Amino acid sequence: MHTSVGVVVLASHTLKKLSASDSVFSAKNQPTINSCVDNILKSGIDDIAVVVNREQLEIGAALSGYPVCIAVDNGRCDALDIVALGIKALPGYITGVIIVQYDSPLVLPENYAMLEKFHHQAPQYAVLPGYQLQNGYPALFPIESYHAISGGLMMDKLIGQDSDQLHAGSMTANA
Repeated sequence: MHTSVGVVVLASHTLKKLSASDSVFSAKNQPTINSCVDNILKSGIDDIAVVVNREQLEIGAALSGYPVCIAVDNGRCDALDIVALGIKALPGYITGVIIVQYDSPLVLPENYAMLEKFHHQAPQYAVLPGYQLQNGYPALFPIESYHAISGGLMMDKLIGQDSDQLHAGSMTANA
């Protein structure tokens, strides 16, 4: 079976926060979205969809010239719908999707590469961050499983509470 991994970068949620305009730039005065996408590209993954909302012109401008697909969220309030929008923007041959929030602690290229390698070795499994790292760290889902989850199945019914199909992993962040 041929496997391929894409990344959905979630950015549309950020303008719902009061101080979101402050989080557009990283400490290096480079747009945070650029650092996020740079790390993904350094990992060797080049199928990337960035989901923004209609008011995030600065994110689209910062990504000018980057090999990414921009998907525009037109006011969806459900996070599963926003991720599904990003998945639809990825090429149809993608079998696994990494989901990451762009304004969380930056994920190292090695971590994206590790998730991609894991998918190639075991494409039927999901990789979720451990409990202490659940907010802001990427998750990897087989495309088929993600559609089942977004269709309303609960995670424990999809894979079973004690299933070996759920692999808890931890990511190393680059602050």
